[in-house]
Amino acid sequence: MVTVVYRHGCPYCGERVTSEELLSEGACTRCVAAQASVKTFMRAFEEEVNELETFFKNVTGFEPWSLQRAWIRRLVAGESFAMVAPTGVGKSTLLAVYVLYRAINYKWKIYVVAPTKEIAAQLWRRIEEYYDRAKKFSDSEIRVLLYVSGVRNAKKVKERIASGDFDILITSAGFLSKNYELLRKWRFNLVVADDLDALLRNSRNIDRILQLLGFDDEEIKLAYEIAKAKQELVVARLAGREHKAQELEVFIEEAKAKLKILLLERHCQLVVASATGRSRGLKSKVLRELLGFEGGAVFEYWRRIIDTYVYMDEPWLEQVVEIVKRLKSGLVFVAQGMSPKVVAEYLKRHGIRVEVVKSGRKSLDRFRNGEVDVLIGSASYYGILVRGIDEPLRVKFTIFIGVPRSGVKLENALNSVRFMYVLLEELSRRGVECKEYLEFIVNILKRASIGYINVLNKLLAKGCVECDDKTAEILDKLLEIKKWLYNTVKVMLGIEGKIVLPTAVVMKRGRDVYVYRPDPYTYIQASGRASRLLNGRKTLGLSLIVADDYDLLSMLERRLKSFVPELKFVHITAIDLEKVVEQVQRSRILVAGSSKQYDRIVTALMIVESPTKARTIASMFGKSAKRYVGEVPVYEAVIPLHNDEVVIINIAASLGHLTDLVTDEGFHGVDVSGGRYMPIYDFIIRCRSCGRQTVGLYERCPYCNSSNIVSSKHVVNALRKLAHEVDRIYIATDPDNEGEKIAFDLYMLLKPYNSNVVRVEFHEITRRAILEALRNPRKLDIGRIRAQIVRRVDDRWVGFEISTWLQLKLGKKWLGAGRVQSPVLLWVVDRYEEYLRKRGFWVVLDAEGMKLRLFIFERDEAEKIAEKARREGIYVLEAKEYVKEVQPPPPFSTDDMIIEAGRKLRYTAVLTMKLAQQLFESGFITYHRTDCNRVSNIGIEIARQYLERLGMNNLFVPRTWSQGHVGAHEAIRPTAPVDAEELKRKLLRGELGLLTNISELHVRLYDLIFRRFVASQMAASLVKFVHARFGVGNYETVVDEATEIVKEGFTVVYPPRLVPALRMVLNRDRLKVNEVIIKRGAAIRLLTSAEVVRLMKTKGIGRPSTYSKAIENNVRHGYIVLSKKRKALIPTKLGIEISTVIRNNFLELVGEEATRKLEKLVDMVERGELNLAEALDNIKHMVAQHIKFAELGAVAQENVVKVNQEE
Repeated sequence: MVTVVYRHGCPYCGERVTSEELLSEGACTRCVAAQASVKTFMRAFEEEVNELETFFKNVTGFEPWSLQRAWIRRLVAGESFAMVAPTGVGKSTLLAVYVLYRAINYKWKIYVVAPTKEIAAQLWRRIEEYYDRAKKFSDSEIRVLLYVSGVRNAKKVKERIASGDFDILITSAGFLSKNYELLRKWRFNLVVADDLDALLRNSRNIDRILQLLGFDDEEIKLAYEIAKAKQELVVARLAGREHKAQELEVFIEEAKAKLKILLLERHCQLVVASATGRSRGLKSKVLRELLGFEGGAVFEYWRRIIDTYVYMDEPWLEQVVEIVKRLKSGLVFVAQGMSPKVVAEYLKRHGIRVEVVKSGRKSLDRFRNGEVDVLIGSASYYGILVRGIDEPLRVKFTIFIGVPRSGVKLENALNSVRFMYVLLEELSRRGVECKEYLEFIVNILKRASIGYINVLNKLLAKGCVECDDKTAEILDKLLEIKKWLYNTVKVMLGIEGKIVLPTAVVMKRGRDVYVYRPDPYTYIQASGRASRLLNGRKTLGLSLIVADDYDLLSMLERRLKSFVPELKFVHITAIDLEKVVEQVQRSRILVAGSSKQYDRIVTALMIVESPTKARTIASMFGKSAKRYVGEVPVYEAVIPLHNDEVVIINIAASLGHLTDLVTDEGFHGVDVSGGRYMPIYDFIIRCRSCGRQTVGLYERCPYCNSSNIVSSKHVVNALRKLAHEVDRIYIATDPDNEGEKIAFDLYMLLKPYNSNVVRVEFHEITRRAILEALRNPRKLDIGRIRAQIVRRVDDRWVGFEISTWLQLKLGKKWLGAGRVQSPVLLWVVDRYEEYLRKRGFWVVLDAEGMKLRLFIFERDEAEKIAEKARREGIYVLEAKEYVKEVQPPPPFSTDDMIIEAGRKLRYTAVLTMKLAQQLFESGFITYHRTDCNRVSNIGIEIARQYLERLGMNNLFVPRTWSQGHVGAHEAIRPTAPVDAEELKRKLLRGELGLLTNISELHVRLYDLIFRRFVASQMAASLVKFVHARFGVGNYETVVDEATEIVKEGFTVVYPPRLVPALRMVLNRDRLKVNEVIIKRGAAIRLLTSAEVVRLMKTKGIGRPSTYSKAIENNVRHGYIVLSKKRKALIPTKLGIEISTVIRNNFLELVGEEATRKLEKLVDMVERGELNLAEALDNIKHMVAQHIKFAELGAVAQENVVKVNQEE
């Protein structure tokens, strides 16, 4: 292992600690010696966690399982949060235990809010059951009070609530809305809400909950102002009002600081138990400001359901009867707009005891007691049966009459800009003229952020009261489009009856027009009633959808598959019903000695580098929940890792490197005493105001004195808290040396908090790649870590020493130099000087529509040639035509991509890498820092699918492009068979589930990557070329260009530049010149970013991760500027001066050859052929020697100047 120092890395005292100490003792030697005092808090916390776990076991009879243990730690820490997990995994059990624990041991006053009175009654029964058991080991008396409307004692219960005669109060959310005055005088330590949505349905309930928890009006108002200001900030940025945006940023920062002070003494807790809580709107954002969490949604991954269907035009009633008679008891859900009476009557005629549930507990009680076999209710997310019943022994099947759906009137659906686009796209496809409207909507969706689109949606629904002129103008146009769409669709439905969109169906219902979308949330929640935890095992259930609409069923399956790929609907006749019945029954019988399935659910933390990547990964496994630990956003998802293992995962970002070498200790951050080399690291401070970065712990930016800073120390603290909650940690930083060093730091800094830390690596952000990585964790790659340390130390030593020398000698504090950036500067200056030496004139000839160029050094000569060309034309000295088989180019490596993007798109290297980074993090392309052209089998399959879809199977020629490359590294390619046009449509429709702003710049680069990749998997093309030699006077020019595709191959998707006009020179001896222009120019061009990258690759200088940085650093130092049109690299006066100094003094240190040697040295360290100390010793002596030579040279130069002055 590598030994380094973390100057503030000790988890206890926050002071100096080595990586060895962290691995062996988990703390610095001082804290290990004073173990008793430094670990007092941790010991107290662990004791309380153990106390609650023991209490849990005593009242339930079993140990809390992994996820429950993770929640217990958060509960004991006093954290407010939403429990993110599938239904039926023990959330309600834990909350019932926790409520009792706090009431008995801490005398807390607690309020439990359920979405319905039926669920409230279930919670009350469970708490009472556990309380009876708790009495055996506790003498504390507590008062548990349930309010249910419509029962005989309801009035008396209200009187008890008014007098405060309770310790635990349990009601429905409806009671909170209607009877808040009874509650408002009481202050609760803990509020438990079974579902966040149930609270948010009444807009004032958030205020009420916060007031019950003790927040005063000033605190709530300030939180609202912060949340509203954040929304306004989105709008201001989009509208380009920078001054307003800056004002809002200052207000938010100051308001958050004020709120933080107000909340210092606030001790209260809100816990939400929700499987699919979907919080929306401004009020839900207030929870984040005051309590630090946002509601979210998670899909039911841990489900044992056999999903079947039958169509309504088949004998479906007979199928329903057979299922009911075989499985005995279950639930029937009726879709929106359909009546349950037909089904109920039919089942009754066949002797089945059935009851339609509308409200109340009596039906549920009769079902539990076996008096009723089938309950029928509505298939709505908040239906009583969908959420209000947990009977694993009784609910063996769920039957849906009609596809579960949500329906809204067309006029309300058109209050969505994205839905307008979907409708316009479909109408355009059908030939309806709507180009102007479609372009208007597309422009909004392309340039608008998610926040601004939501603002427009609200304005469409409610109107514009205080809009600025620009927004009002946009809204007027949107309202015009909305009216036109409504009328057009209504007319079309009169002819066709139904319009099928990609994700919805539009149809008439009575006089109204409705938009129906499949409701996967309701289906998952309702069908999950048949698959519950029973004695630690998940029961098996059967689900049947009686489909009344083929399109809605297909859409439902697609929506579900995007979250649960293994889910598949099969026709009821395709299953062996007798066998299924046996399996369903057997799953409800506890087998002695069988393991409990919830032991296979584990909790984990995944750490990536960027929040975008964290969000993208989470979105691939359902609609993730989101919470904040400090200022760090954490996305929570459920990942089915194996058939028998599910991971409840928290995904957070490190924000890149967490530590860097210090600047004020050792030899530029390395302790070199005693003949050893010990790098010293500290946390990184990034200033949001001035953009500067420094190393150390600061309250304010040392450059601009701003307090608006972010410290990686805060990120580490948040990750340490998360590490303490989970069973295992996956470090998923980028698959390169920099990512490996970040992984090393994370490993060291988190290891004391969780010993189960592993490294995972993926080269594309796809569901398949993530699962593959999680299933195949590895150890840290020590070779890569050592190589990164060598490169970083070399950068620091060489950069600091030369930079310091330059700053002292030239008197400019911002000057700098480095191993890779300095050779680039020398190339740019050399080319610039050569460019100046070879200046002359270009004679540009328009020869019958074809452009030809001749370079001439002298102006007079250029004028003569121009005149001769005008008079005589241009002679065709040679012309021949030939056909050549052209093979496709390989897919991109990093340098190829930068070069081609520069050539075809005029993108700089910096811009290309920035866009590629964002495309990678959004899951659209594979890892963009690679020197490999290899294509995996998965990549080949993507190309095959795409070409097959286009009917070009005959052109598919699979190639791996291995060329000796082995391992996981792969070329840059798309992650799905989706071309740029389809990607744009999916983004506009909002189908990708990503909160991302992909611009036209991104799409153009994606298009280039996609086409190049697909071309690499296609047949060669036959291309016709013309080779011609032209002359004017004594000057000649040669042209060799493609003129025609003879036989298509890869050129279908990646066409070459064709010059068909060149064919006219065949059988000609002279061309007439229409126009002649003389331009100042040079025989060679200035270097571009792409050409510099090509040189770096060819000469073995730098790596894919440093190509663009080498250019960027020279621009940042003021050594190079980019021309506006060609983006050519032009050295500044300062750049030329610095290059001269480097050439005269440091060429042996940062020259081309020296840098190439350093790359080889780093490679040797990575391969284990040279140890770290030897490499650093080599570099240190080389740096010291050349700095000394430079000093001697400078002194000698000064002496010469003095002598000259004296003479």
